[in-house]
Amino acid sequence: METKRILLMLALMLQSLTQAVGKNMLVPSPGKNIFCYYSSFSQTRHGLGKFVPENINPHLCTHVIFAFVDVTSDGRGLRPFNRNDQGPKGLYARTLALKEKNPTLKVLLAVGGWQIGSKPFVPLVKDETTRDTWVKNVVRYLRSHGFDGIDIDWQFPATRGSPADDKQKFTLLLKGLYEAFKKDAKETGKEKLLLTIATASGTYYIEQSYEPYKIIHYIDFMLLMTYNYHGQWEKVTGHHSGLYPHRDDPKTGEKSQLYQEWSINFWLGTGLPKERLIVGVPTYGMSYTLANASHHGLHAPAVGAGKMGAFTKESGILSYYEICSSLQHKNWREEWVDDQVVPYAYSGDQWVGFENRKSVAFKAANIMKRELGGAFVWSVEMDDFRGICGQGQYPLLSTLVDALGRGVVSRPAAKERITSVTKPRPESTTSAATLRLDSSTPAAKHRPESVTPSNKPRQESSIPAPKPRSQSVTPTTKPRPESAIPTTKPRPESAIPQTKPRPNTPTPSSKPRLQTLTPAMRQDVCRKLGVGTFSDPLSCNHFIMCLPGPWKKKPHHVMACPGGTLFDPRLKICNYRHAVACAH
Repeated sequence: METKRILLMLALMLQSLTQAVGKNMLVPSPGKNIFCYYSSFSQTRHGLGKFVPENINPHLCTHVIFAFVDVTSDGRGLRPFNRNDQGPKGLYARTLALKEKNPTLKVLLAVGGWQIGSKPFVPLVKDETTRDTWVKNVVRYLRSHGFDGIDIDWQFPATRGSPADDKQKFTLLLKGLYEAFKKDAKETGKEKLLLTIATASGTYYIEQSYEPYKIIHYIDFMLLMTYNYHGQWEKVTGHHSGLYPHRDDPKTGEKSQLYQEWSINFWLGTGLPKERLIVGVPTYGMSYTLANASHHGLHAPAVGAGKMGAFTKESGILSYYEICSSLQHKNWREEWVDDQVVPYAYSGDQWVGFENRKSVAFKAANIMKRELGGAFVWSVEMDDFRGICGQGQYPLLSTLVDALGRGVVSRPAAKERITSVTKPRPESTTSAATLRLDSSTPAAKHRPESVTPSNKPRQESSIPAPKPRSQSVTPTTKPRPESAIPTTKPRPESAIPQTKPRPNTPTPSSKPRLQTLTPAMRQDVCRKLGVGTFSDPLSCNHFIMCLPGPWKKKPHHVMACPGGTLFDPRLKICNYRHAVACAH
């Protein structure tokens, strides 16, 4: 009798779980971590693009990362980025309320992003006193608001106005945070706060910004910004998040490293435990304007960023929902890059590389095969969160959930069928030795790395949010949105999504000088072009920054390039004078 009763209870439990799946709920199961960057600035988008905390499905993420929080001007603590972050009905409280629906969910704050660069971090790591003060105030800020940890998204230490010795100070900062979090947990009896970092994926920034073999000991997870390998800063089209190299890629040098597997191999080669490595998957596309509409393949000549999307309003960046809508209703054509297992689309002179359910499934299969810690998306608001393309809500994120063992998510049948992802790939032939940094070899002068929106991004990126890569020029995105050169995440600085793409773009060492915006021709640039970094119509020595979100209400900024440089409209950076054709 007892056996029958137990069997009946199990049957009822199975039935309830089946019903839960039918209601778009996640069936809990041990699986990989899935970090979801949320770019809070997306609350300012209009129409279908407007995104608020209640749009997040808390059953699709193990961790939600709220991007961003700012550093106080004195470098001693944290302060909200949005005017409506705090309070009982603020964005913080509304995001944390997601834990009521999923009690196992962790919610972290991200600080940094491509857009703000190094400036706010320099004073806080200046010396041991300022560093310790900031660490203590971070613990106080996280606990007072109820967050579960912090994501450090400094892009990037020892660059972009940050002194060279900040490379070592960044390690000390992570060590201080990690130890303070352990001490706080011991003293309060509460669960330890989590410490994650959004990390560069290419050698340009890795060599300058990190002590790779040290920082891995002071983090709970590394969120590797495996996107923005290519973008509008280049003269030819390229996919920004290829899993593998393309057959036509260079076989040596930095340009031979621009794909996810290389970045994963590098960081694992430092001794980072596999379970702590979280791979970035962008939910945005990086777009170009083609030089000739009849040449629309991979590596086709391009003249700059693609047109801004109707809702995201960022040159060089399109959300997945904007892309899938164009494929369905605007006669865009989709192609598949077999070498890199990713898609791209084109129409007229517009071209975009992006992720779809099939390419995401390949990336997830690689994460499972290599037994990595999981994946993160930059960012949730760039996925088709409303389900306007007939693939259900959050088709990209849901594919990760299914493939990484987090459960089964019910959604309308997708028009695109996901085929087998078991296609054999040659094992990497890169030896552990070649993955190590050679400190005796200086980084190439004109090298960028992977790249914001917004916001991670993340960025890494990213948001944003992006990093331009070019052999002839220096610079290179999880985004405050990180606009077109973020990828992955920024207070815009050029092509990076405003949703965490986070970019990684190198710029000359000197820091641009902020000047007051003049009227006339300059004042209409942001109104006409949207968020991003653009040429100054009056001078090659300056460029105009059009900022996103709450910053739109503030005066636009004209920035001066450092001495010996001019603004390069192709690369969206201050480039060496001899490399820029100035029309003024």
